[in-house]
Amino acid sequence: MATLNELAYNIKNIAYGGNTNTEQNVSTQQIKFWIHYYRAQIIGELIADGRGVPIDCYQILGITQEDDHQKDTVWSTYHDTYTTSPSYIIPFSGRTADDAGLNKFHGVVAGAKDVNALDLTHSYFFEEPNDYGIIRLRIPHLVTNNSKHGLGRISVVSVEDSETRRGSTNVSIVTRDEATFKQHNRFTHSTPTASMSIYSSGQCILQIDNLLSVNRGTVGSYDSTPKSYAIVVSALLKNPTENNSWTNDDLEYPLPQEMVSDLNRRILGAEMQASLTSINDPITDNADTTKNVQPQAQR
Repeated sequence: MATLNELAYNIKNIAYGGNTNTEQNVSTQQIKFWIHYYRAQIIGELIADGRGVPIDCYQILGITQEDDHQKDTVWSTYHDTYTTSPSYIIPFSGRTADDAGLNKFHGVVAGAKDVNALDLTHSYFFEEPNDYGIIRLRIPHLVTNNSKHGLGRISVVSVEDSETRRGSTNVSIVTRDEATFKQHNRFTHSTPTASMSIYSSGQCILQIDNLLSVNRGTVGSYDSTPKSYAIVVSALLKNPTENNSWTNDDLEYPLPQEMVSDLNRRILGAEMQASLTSINDPITDNADTTKNVQPQAQR
């Protein structure tokens, strides 16, 4: 796949015939904005038409503790104590909130039905309702925020110690309404699910619920070390450069080669027509030389 810089310079060279300088009417930064916009438009049309989105359009998000919506000094200290990597996240449950010195209704858990839902417990393992919690993550906006189609695959990996990862589980992706009313579904009410929400602040929040936060052995006894998880998320971002793992525009851009021509056509046809029909400034002199009147030779 091409890089973002390659896509932008390709469009600029097509538009100006290879003759570009620092005083062109359209900047490379502006072209990159159009690339993000029309890529999202193309993907949105594929989703709306029920066609599959190419796998190359998805990105693996760089999820870390900094993305945890539960931003609190006490909670951050609790993470520092019991995790060995910033990519490991502890579910916020009644049990872990109590261990951290927080009220279980503090912040992110307030109103979460899975905290006190008795039907989540498994008596064979001596589990209690407070053993289950949720993880809420701030992620960049998706191509479509109001449905589950902006997410590709989500899995949680239970981390038992600093060396071993085990217990990988694929999480079902549901709509926000499905997540709210799944307690009435006898088949899936106790399984982990992931859903999207847009807060009034404009933040895009990914919630993963029904995650076991502690290991139990006997009634009234549980391990002092909470369970933590590495979260793997593939998603269709509206602006791929907002991914935590994006470091520069020379990285491969999540757009397959077969979609490049359509992208170019939309940008050149819809956005650059005004620029292409205006008078060009071919001289790099930090001045608008398009208005200079050239002397005419006398006849």
